[in-house]
Amino acid sequence: MNHQAQPFDVILMDWHMPDMSGVDTAQAIRSGTGPNRYAPMVLCSADSTPLRESWAGLFEGRVLKPITANSLLGAISAALDPEPFAMALRSS
Repeated sequence: MNHQAQPFDVILMDWHMPDMSGVDTAQAIRSGTGPNRYAPMVLCSADSTPLRESWAGLFEGRVLKPITANSLLGAISAALDPEPFAMALRSS
């Protein structure tokens, strides 16, 4: 199965990966034409360093490691909630 053709409801992205960082991977997905271009992404990281402002449009959420069930479910729920996006569109 081609992973680029498989749509996902949400993508959990690790910040530090062996070949490509989570940020680089997210940028590649967002700039592509595949079915996950607009899929919500949650960044997972043990690094509590604040995210760069330029990364704000890449991720709909962030969860710090060690990940608990509550923090993961909360981040996924918030990423999947369309209301903040609808409110932003109404105010623009």
